Amino acid sequence: MPRWRSFEELVAQIHRALDSAQRYSIETDQVLHDDHGGQYQVDVVLRPRDGFQSPILISCKAWKDKVGVEHIREWSSVVANLGASAGIIVAECGFTREALREAKPSARRLSLWTPRPLTLDDYGPDEASPTGYIASVGLNMTFMEQVLKTETLRVNLKRSPSDNKKVVNCTFSKATREKWFLLNASNEVVGNAWDNFEACISQTLKTGTASFKPDADAFVVIDGVRAQFLEASIEVEMVAHKRNSTVNLLDHAIAYENAVTGEVRTVPLPPSALLPR
Repeated sequence: MPRWRSFEELVAQIHRALDSAQRYSIETDQVLHDDHGGQYQVDVVLRPRDGFQSPILISCKAWKDKVGVEHIREWSSVVANLGASAGIIVAECGFTREALREAKPSARRLSLWTPRPLTLDDYGPDEASPTGYIASVGLNMTFMEQVLKTETLRVNLKRSPSDNKKVVNCTFSKATREKWFLLNASNEVVGNAWDNFEACISQTLKTGTASFKPDADAFVVIDGVRAQFLEASIEVEMVAHKRNSTVNLLDHAIAYENAVTGEVRTVPLPPSALLPR
């Protein structure tokens, strides 16, 4: 994939992460037309889903040099001609001083942004947070695991007297699921005993017994022997596993910096999402 295309996708990813998907549909590489038949290629378009606001148009510049004043004027004109609500220019290598000055007037309806790795300087003290921001977070996590006490598994079947002498060897498990289809009195399949039993286990949220009983008379036929399926049960124990770890935000997010105001937005994308230089 060409580098410029990869950069467009990165910018789209950033805005998908920052802007609610419920608010905008985000499209790349769009061709838009103005009211006079003019045609413009737009790298990323943010279309508000409410339908009452004009789109936001983004120009992506994966240039080796800083973006200059010419492109500020050009993109401002495109935004105006297409009746967009705002325009954004995202430059991998930033902007010249002249470009920053040109974009400042509100009439331009432009904001200039640069994606980059986060650094500890982003978490340093400022007027809003004299003691600095938190760059790493300690997490104490507890995972609950269901442990089945297999020795307590009970499957209760009721066979007819004429079949009591027949020996049937069949385990009650996922591997033998095909043998545990439930039939009603008319021999119609009404479910599967193992599937229902497994569902009961998954719904057990604390230590106790998971059991399945058919709502009506149900039967199984195993190795030619028909029996009424009464109940299956097993004891379930919830075991807690505790984990302690530290999450360093520098390893799990990138910065999206406003080149004019200095505002930095933290984007939940790994630094590996940035294009290598």
